[in-house]
Amino acid sequence: MSALTEEQLRICARACIIRYDKGEQNLGGIISSYTMNQRDANAILSDIYAKRPELRSAGEEQSAPVKGKWYHAVFRKKSV
Repeated sequence: MSALTEEQLRICARACIIRYDKGEQNLGGIISSYTMNQRDANAILSDIYAKRPELRSAGEEQSAPVKGKWYHAVFRKKSV
């Protein structure tokens, strides 16, 4: 899989924050639900911590395992 663009990284980081705020358990699990390489997962985690530093101090996981369907979950077309 190719590296994600900066825009895609920001979109995914924001989506992860929203899912966390809605009650999903931890950022590591949220990030691992998307397909991406480890470098992109770490970049997303860094972006999340830059936007929400309190998540780092709350003891969230620093690394995220990589798996899932990233493009289908974030960039899917809505059916009318």
